[in-house]
Amino acid sequence: MPAQNTFSGTGILDGQIVEAPHVSQSVDAFTAQKDYDVVLSGSLEVTGSVLISGSLINEYTGQFKTLGIGTTAPISPTMLHIKSDAAGGFDPIVLIEAKTGNDLARLRLKNLDVEYDMGAFGSSGDSFMIVQEQSGTPKFPFIIDKDTTSYTLYSSGNSVGVGLGASSPIILSALPAGSIQVDQLVSGSTLIGQTISASAAGENIHGTASYATFIDTAQTASYVKSTSIDFHYSISQQINSVGTIAATTGSFNHLKVDDDSGIALKNISNANYTRFISGSTETNQGVLWIGNMSLGGTMLEINNINDHIKFHASKTYMTGDAVVGDDLFISGSVTPSLVIGPNAAPGTVNVPSSSLFANSLEFNRNNNAYVGNYNTSTTSKLQLSAGGGGTNSLMAIELSASRDVKFSGSLNIIQRTPSDEFDIVAYWNLGQTAFGAYNGSGRSAYYKMKALNTSSTGNATVFRFGSLNNASNWYLTDQRICTHVKLCIIGSPNDGEGVYVEREYLFSYNGNNWAMESEGTLIRKNSNSVYNSTSITFGTSLNVPAGTANFSLVLIKGTSTSTTWAGWCEVKRIGIDATP
Repeated sequence: MPAQNTFSGTGILDGQIVEAPHVSQSVDAFTAQKDYDVVLSGSLEVTGSVLISGSLINEYTGQFKTLGIGTTAPISPTMLHIKSDAAGGFDPIVLIEAKTGNDLARLRLKNLDVEYDMGAFGSSGDSFMIVQEQSGTPKFPFIIDKDTTSYTLYSSGNSVGVGLGASSPIILSALPAGSIQVDQLVSGSTLIGQTISASAAGENIHGTASYATFIDTAQTASYVKSTSIDFHYSISQQINSVGTIAATTGSFNHLKVDDDSGIALKNISNANYTRFISGSTETNQGVLWIGNMSLGGTMLEINNINDHIKFHASKTYMTGDAVVGDDLFISGSVTPSLVIGPNAAPGTVNVPSSSLFANSLEFNRNNNAYVGNYNTSTTSKLQLSAGGGGTNSLMAIELSASRDVKFSGSLNIIQRTPSDEFDIVAYWNLGQTAFGAYNGSGRSAYYKMKALNTSSTGNATVFRFGSLNNASNWYLTDQRICTHVKLCIIGSPNDGEGVYVEREYLFSYNGNNWAMESEGTLIRKNSNSVYNSTSITFGTSLNVPAGTANFSLVLIKGTSTSTTWAGWCEVKRIGIDATP
């Protein structure tokens, strides 16, 4: 505010007496005894200190428009210029100091629209802050906490480094213009830039949930890791107007993206594009195809409408286990099957496999193939059934852990018809059947006679046991064998009644030859007299080297009537055979 007193020059003239008031007014003004307005025109040079207890106000209306400290006053628009006037050791400081540690020491910048405060905010942990509208509703766009590590943020040239340390300028100088390099992680949900680079599987690019959820306009990128899914790509420009992703040099326009058709790859040789991803994954509506979507192409269909995944391929290979949590259906227009092993033609030697068809289970193996219940419990069983199944009441055949076999219905054994008298075909065997494994418990077998049609009298050999022309049907050793034989034959003429004959024998083998020990009484049943001479006899090849001896059973027809003969022979024996 204006002072109450002013300097007066009244009565101060050349040659006049200087009065006390003339001097006292200067003393009062410069010793602060009274308030005076002191107006200076020109320069004021002060060699000591200037203490101001009031305000130093420049209302921009007088000569005091700019202020120079240590230098001449600057030219507008510079209003304040502080300069050191001594070389070396004198580094000028403008100090704004608060009273206590909780107070604010700040500098305010203001115009008619906005104001900013910057400085040390003791009330906020002694952080350096830039605050907008401190006196109104404050915003805090920039904060540096107290004791922040040195070189945390370093700008060098036109690049920025975060946490790179004192070597930041050297590290940043090798980067392209406009780069930012971070010592550890860059974390966020959206990352947009012209160049996105990452070292070693993209470990330095992370989103808020450890993966980058959005990468836009990446001009070049070599490797990005999304959680545990790695994908490699090289893109040198954005998707262009025709939907292709093309390099600046024009050498990478081999991928095309279309909103309707999907993503297509280009064939370099003919410049044609082939779609390999198309469709939608929308729940309950979308169908997504991956692969070659041309007619008959190999592709994967993910169908959200019908809730299934379908492979369109002639073959599907899996290198590991296939685990199905629910039903497994195998169907199609061709004969469906499940093949375990090489997919070779049935009967191929040395290619073991098993195949499950709609109406058969087939094995292809050079030696044994097994079907069984492999549970080792003494109560385990294997049942076979037809016309239903799944319960004991529908069981047809049952195999138990004790090796018992149970039939719930009739037993029918159908066997091929032998071609000759030494072609011994057994309908069933009781006891050991493997060569060299016969033991003293004995063996019983039932044999079918060869097909026989006659129209003349004479004899016909129907069975020959032992050896004949090096075609052994019983492999003999030097041990003794005792054999009981029962032969039954039925003859039926083309017209009229037939005949039935039956006879039993007891043979023995001493290691070299067969001998007939006992011959039973012939049983003949007939009412047709033409068969009155029909009978059964035997023959032996005796006194021959061991391994070639045999005995035979002979039908004595006794008639020239055209007759069809059928016969069966039951053989019981005890002894040990040799391995062929």
